[in-house]
Amino acid sequence: MELQDVTRVCKVCGKEMDLENFHKTAWGYTHVCKECVKKNRKKNKDSKALMEECERKIEEARQETLKDIPSRDLMAELHRRGFDGQLSYTYTEERKIDISKIR
Repeated sequence: MELQDVTRVCKVCGKEMDLENFHKTAWGYTHVCKECVKKNRKKNKDSKALMEECERKIEEARQETLKDIPSRDLMAELHRRGFDGQLSYTYTEERKIDISKIR
């Protein structure tokens, strides 16, 4: 019996094809055709790239320091996230002193 004589229906696309269009495993032939496997791999690769991009953006957002966020925006963001109550903070001013001019 040759491979062209035996057909199988792909469980993904539903097309009936010869066994040569399916991957051979130790237990026989797969139930998903080679073309559908190829499409699924590309889809997974694209999804992985999208996920990595989202993770990169999240990490960049985490790197943003609170001191760079205006206090009104910070309060709005905390309220949006469900925090309630009073917010108090201490403002410190960075001062630079040139000691070369001190005698």
